[in-house]
Amino acid sequence: QIDIYVAVKDLVLVKQMYDIMEKEGFKCWGDYIQKDEPEEYFTKDKDGNREFSVHVMQYGNANLDDTIIFRDYLRANEKARESYIKLKLKLMEKFSDQDYNSYGKGKIDFLEDLKAKARLWDKAGRPS
Repeated sequence: QIDIYVAVKDLVLVKQMYDIMEKEGFKCWGDYIQKDEPEEYFTKDKDGNREFSVHVMQYGNANLDDTIIFRDYLRANEKARESYIKLKLKLMEKFSDQDYNSYGKGKIDFLEDLKAKARLWDKAGRPS
């Protein structure tokens, strides 16, 4: 699955794009993720498997900033990246794409721990 993050100036205007996204084969979930700050969420599946998840957030959204820091941390830290991949593969085998909610819930504690480490790494000036 490919996760795509998009930053926009005005999240309200994204709702006007629902028809276009649906014509391209995406399901519009609205603010499905229900985090501290709103986002618009879209998915596209093929043959019952999730191909794309698109997260649209407004500039300044702390979750977007966290996501970028997390991405950069995984790029810089091979051990963290390999641990995350190993967990994802284990959960995919256990739950498959048919039970995406359980797959997602299975990552929560690990992700929160890893994101906390990523934030500390970022505050420390991103040492190599």
